[in-house]
Amino acid sequence: MTILTVNTGSSSLKFAVYAADDLANETALLTGTVQGLQSDAPPVMSWRLGSGGDQKQRIATNSDNPFKNALSALQSLLQQELHGLPGLGLQAVAHRVVHGGQAYRQAVEVDDIVLHNLSKLCSLAPLHQPHNLDGIRAFGA
Repeated sequence: MTILTVNTGSSSLKFAVYAADDLANETALLTGTVQGLQSDAPPVMSWRLGSGGDQKQRIATNSDNPFKNALSALQSLLQQELHGLPGLGLQAVAHRVVHGGQAYRQAVEVDDIVLHNLSKLCSLAPLHQPHNLDGIRAFGA
């Protein structure tokens, strides 16, 4: 089983996949980024398997919604790169949030109430928090 960690920003989406049964080992099975979410050009996805793997890159197809396109490209990449490796079904998604206020000072499972409360904090980090919450909503869907 694996855990996908994500950091959705205004112009990029960073991600890493870790083995859930070996969290003491901080080496990611897969790391990568999608750059250019706010660009007129198609976003570019770069990734690497393990810590010593060669970096690979591909251009994601262009669409009216680059963020949605990046999520689709990430889903395809996970199926492609992790397919066939034993026991690597996705167990959870963890998403970084810039500001949790006083209520959320550690990791929590996000539900509609948590998402609503986090959205009230967008004014504290207006360049980052809205994009983080968009990422959470997309992965929740």
